[in-house]
Amino acid sequence: MYFHKGLKLLLVIYFDDLKLAGPAQNLTKGWELLRSKLRIEPETDLGLYLGCLLSKGTNRLHDSTEEVTTMTYNMEGLLKLSVDKYLELVGKDTKLKQVSTPSLPEETKQRNVSLEHQHLGIPSMQFDVPGVQQNLILDRRLPYSPDASDSRPESVEVQRGALAPYAASILMKLLYAARIARFDLLRSINTLARNVTKWSIQDDAKLYHLMCYVNSTLGKRMIGWVGNDMKDLSIALYADADFAGCAQSL
Repeated sequence: MYFHKGLKLLLVIYFDDLKLAGPAQNLTKGWELLRSKLRIEPETDLGLYLGCLLSKGTNRLHDSTEEVTTMTYNMEGLLKLSVDKYLELVGKDTKLKQVSTPSLPEETKQRNVSLEHQHLGIPSMQFDVPGVQQNLILDRRLPYSPDASDSRPESVEVQRGALAPYAASILMKLLYAARIARFDLLRSINTLARNVTKWSIQDDAKLYHLMCYVNSTLGKRMIGWVGNDMKDLSIALYADADFAGCAQSL
């Protein structure tokens, strides 16, 4: 990322994709400066950039009488592909219910958690995993890892989840969309990503709930705006982490 102080232009470069933002009257001069050193194609209007559909608009904030310019980030296309990929694995006839949260309710240390799918909210269904016999998957066992949400002894074994071989690819596709435009998905994805090497049927249920949420919220968009003068702005950085947020390692 580069900023031209004189023209007040911000340039973002990702491999051979360039995005230039700033005062409209200075954009032409900015592209001319770039072309004086680089061979680049003609610039286009705002649109698809790194898999995300960008669109400008205007809105009026609740505490202001002035309109602000907005930027809408749309990753519905990739999220829909993620849902389709998931359904190919678990069966096209699988019903994705309407849910309002990306994660199942988190249990406390005082409660026992049943690993039955129906207890966790996943419907009874036969996983149709291409090329793999279901009974071979379900017969495999994983060493039990103690969890703050479960009071069973460490000697208990946990049944391996049917989606263990495919969880990483599903989560990584979701993660790309989440990092760009769906921050509400990040914590649930990261929580499941910790378990890809010890995937259980409980994780199958959690992933089902997450995919239900994704399917329920395909139309949600991240919208950003700036309503202040440039001289009043500052940059703040927040770490992508939460304090003591991993129930498995408390």
